[in-house]
Amino acid sequence: MQWPKLFRALAVVCCLLLSVGVAVAQTAEALVVEGNDVGVGTNTPVDRLHLVLQGKNGGVRIESTNPGDLPQFTLIEPSRTWRVRVNSGGTFVFTDATAGNAPFQVYAKAVNGLFRVGATSTGAPDINRVSINGELFIGTTQVAPDYVFEPSYELESIDEHAEYMWDKKHLPAVGAALVDGDQSQINVGAQQFGMLEELEKAHIYIEQLHNQIEELEARLAAIETSRDD
Repeated sequence: MQWPKLFRALAVVCCLLLSVGVAVAQTAEALVVEGNDVGVGTNTPVDRLHLVLQGKNGGVRIESTNPGDLPQFTLIEPSRTWRVRVNSGGTFVFTDATAGNAPFQVYAKAVNGLFRVGATSTGAPDINRVSINGELFIGTTQVAPDYVFEPSYELESIDEHAEYMWDKKHLPAVGAALVDGDQSQINVGAQQFGMLEELEKAHIYIEQLHNQIEELEARLAAIETSRDD
């Protein structure tokens, strides 16, 4: 075998590959490794992965062609692992892999514009608004406050309720708003629960007043009847 000729051929191939690599590195679609950083579409990456789109739509694509292979993106730090993935049913899931739960899920075929932050339901900008195009269900461990109808429930009198209301400037079951700095906060589930309790108690008070009125009307009718006699 003629080794000198082989070495010369390998040298030519290496030079060609090197020249091609240099040419590619000078284009906008370059894959560049700069220290520990990788750049796509840029020759000067400033992060571990730096992607630059120049006059094109695109991004990062993770695709599964096998139904059993679920695409996912994993973020790991010493005490916690998070995953963003799509499950076998097509649901987008944000998972706390360390705790083993998925606090945020978007199911397949969710209606268009279901959840918007910083926009109205029509898409108009509104930085202080969260819009939901559909129904909102809030899970809670609290049960309905139907206990107010139980004979054992100690319902405060109308006078006691009114005294508390005017003194505290809020209804007893609703509670005052939480204040964090100059911002007021409310627990939506607890507030709705308290409002329902106050509404049910109000109907009890209405019935009490109705019975009192009926009793007074009966007494008045009896007095008028006795006068006529």
